[in-house]
Amino acid sequence: MVGRNPERALPEGLSGVRYAASPQKMPSNVPKRSVFSGLGESFLAVVLGNIVYFGAAPYLPERWQHQLFHPDAGLVLDFLTCAAVFGLIRLARRILPSARNEGG
Repeated sequence: MVGRNPERALPEGLSGVRYAASPQKMPSNVPKRSVFSGLGESFLAVVLGNIVYFGAAPYLPERWQHQLFHPDAGLVLDFLTCAAVFGLIRLARRILPSARNEGG
């Protein structure tokens, strides 16, 4: 190898290289989630969050109502509503499977 000094090489195991002989496997009882599952959660959160926001928008003060094609406080509130719905969806996914396993 060009430019490599064998005297300064790190001892085996300290080089930061992981060896195929000792792979770290996930436990078999951990369910694997697909990318599409997270995408579906995100899509559902945006749709439900926008339904909640735009349903409440006529009753909000003028400052908190989103004006089309303008960054404003209404846009921030809409984003926070969608983020809150996303958090609720993730919380429900965490709580509901554990309740199903305990009952059966």
